[in-house]
Amino acid sequence: MTTIDLRGNNIKATRFTGPLTGAVTGNVTGNVTGDVTGDVTGASVDANGLTSTVINVETTVDCSVNGTATEKAVATIPAGSVLLNVKAEVLVAFNGDTTTTAEVGVSGNIDAYIDSVDFDPGAAVGTVAGSASGTNNDVKYSQYLATATDVILTYTNSASATAGSILVTLSYIQVA
Repeated sequence: MTTIDLRGNNIKATRFTGPLTGAVTGNVTGNVTGDVTGDVTGASVDANGLTSTVINVETTVDCSVNGTATEKAVATIPAGSVLLNVKAEVLVAFNGDTTTTAEVGVSGNIDAYIDSVDFDPGAAVGTVAGSASGTNNDVKYSQYLATATDVILTYTNSASATAGSILVTLSYIQVA
């Protein structure tokens, strides 16, 4: 891999193709086509003259009690928002048995954003699943939310775990 340092140079690219990996700091102007994965923090999105700031809501959910399906509130996304990504990360691995599951969604569709098939809460600390990369979740792309939407995490642990913690990050912009 070759690294080119262009700091201090006022270079304007007219077209870039190919994968862009690593940290991007500064402004990106123009169209972005394809998937954006990872964290977007403090970014401003300009869509046809409407500028919005990406808002990240991080909630740590303690999942160390209860052996049946347990629902925990993550956050409420305001009406008129576009949900860009949902990410779950294992902070403390569940110590239950192989029946342990965790899903992120909404009431009536608990795996809308992250399905238990794509996310193992008993995995190593730092294991991450995201709505854009999931294979079994119902919503894989940005979603406009006309009404305020309560996002929940539902977990089960038939072995009555005594350890388990998940960080859920919701990235959205308000457009209305």
